[in-house]
Amino acid sequence: MTDRSPRSARKAIRAIFDAIGRLKSHPRSGRVIAGSERETQVRFGQSGFVVRYEVRQDEVVIIRVFHGAQDRA
Repeated sequence: MTDRSPRSARKAIRAIFDAIGRLKSHPRSGRVIAGSERETQVRFGQSGFVVRYEVRQDEVVIIRVFHGAQDRA
Protein backbone atom coordinates (compact mmCIF):
# COMPACT_ATOMS: atom_id res chain seq x y z
CA MET A 1 0.00 0.00 0.00
CA THR A 2 2.80 2.44 0.83
CA ASP A 3 4.30 2.10 -2.66
CA ARG A 4 1.02 2.78 -4.43
CA SER A 5 -0.51 5.33 -2.09
CA PRO A 6 1.46 6.72 0.85
CA ARG A 7 -1.54 8.87 1.81
CA SER A 8 -3.85 5.84 2.02
CA ALA A 9 -1.21 3.96 4.01
CA ARG A 10 -1.06 6.79 6.56
CA LYS A 11 -4.86 6.82 6.80
CA ALA A 12 -4.92 3.03 7.32
CA ILE A 13 -2.32 3.24 10.07
CA ARG A 14 -4.29 6.02 11.75
CA ALA A 15 -7.51 3.95 11.59
CA ILE A 16 -5.75 0.94 13.13
CA PHE A 17 -4.15 2.99 15.91
CA ASP A 18 -7.47 4.75 16.63
CA ALA A 19 -9.18 1.35 17.02
CA ILE A 20 -6.40 0.14 19.30
CA GLY A 21 -6.70 3.35 21.31
CA ARG A 22 -10.41 2.70 21.87
CA LEU A 23 -9.52 -0.68 23.38
CA LYS A 24 -7.95 1.17 26.32
CA SER A 25 -11.40 2.34 27.39
CA HIS A 26 -13.36 -0.69 26.19
CA PRO A 27 -10.99 -3.70 26.25
CA ARG A 28 -13.76 -6.30 26.18
CA SER A 29 -15.59 -4.73 23.23
CA GLY A 30 -14.17 -7.11 20.62
CA ARG A 31 -15.72 -10.46 19.92
CA VAL A 32 -14.23 -13.54 21.58
CA ILE A 33 -12.35 -15.82 19.17
CA ALA A 34 -10.99 -18.56 21.44
CA GLY A 35 -10.14 -18.58 25.13
CA SER A 36 -9.06 -15.05 26.02
CA GLU A 37 -8.32 -14.02 22.43
CA ARG A 38 -10.56 -11.34 20.94
CA GLU A 39 -10.76 -9.41 17.71
CA THR A 40 -12.08 -6.04 16.66
CA GLN A 41 -12.92 -4.79 13.18
CA VAL A 42 -11.31 -1.65 11.77
CA ARG A 43 -13.34 -0.02 9.02
CA PHE A 44 -11.17 1.11 6.14
CA GLY A 45 -11.81 0.79 2.42
CA GLN A 46 -13.60 -2.31 1.14
CA SER A 47 -12.11 -4.93 3.45
CA GLY A 48 -10.81 -3.02 6.44
CA PHE A 49 -8.53 -4.62 9.01
CA VAL A 50 -8.85 -6.98 11.95
CA VAL A 51 -6.95 -6.53 15.21
CA ARG A 52 -6.52 -9.65 17.36
CA TYR A 53 -5.71 -9.07 21.00
CA GLU A 54 -5.90 -10.36 24.55
CA VAL A 55 -6.84 -8.58 27.75
CA ARG A 56 -4.30 -9.39 30.45
CA GLN A 57 -4.91 -7.85 33.87
CA ASP A 58 -4.60 -4.10 33.23
CA GLU A 59 -3.28 -4.21 29.67
CA VAL A 60 -4.35 -4.99 26.13
CA VAL A 61 -1.81 -7.09 24.22
CA ILE A 62 -2.03 -6.87 20.42
CA ILE A 63 -1.40 -10.29 18.92
CA ARG A 64 -1.76 -9.58 15.22
CA VAL A 65 -3.23 -7.16 12.70
CA PHE A 66 -4.74 -8.61 9.50
CA HIS A 67 -6.05 -7.09 6.30
CA GLY A 68 -9.77 -7.87 6.18
CA ALA A 69 -9.41 -10.00 3.03
CA GLN A 70 -6.47 -12.00 4.42
CA ASP A 71 -6.84 -15.63 5.52
CA ARG A 72 -6.86 -15.55 9.33
CA ALA A 73 -6.40 -19.24 10.00
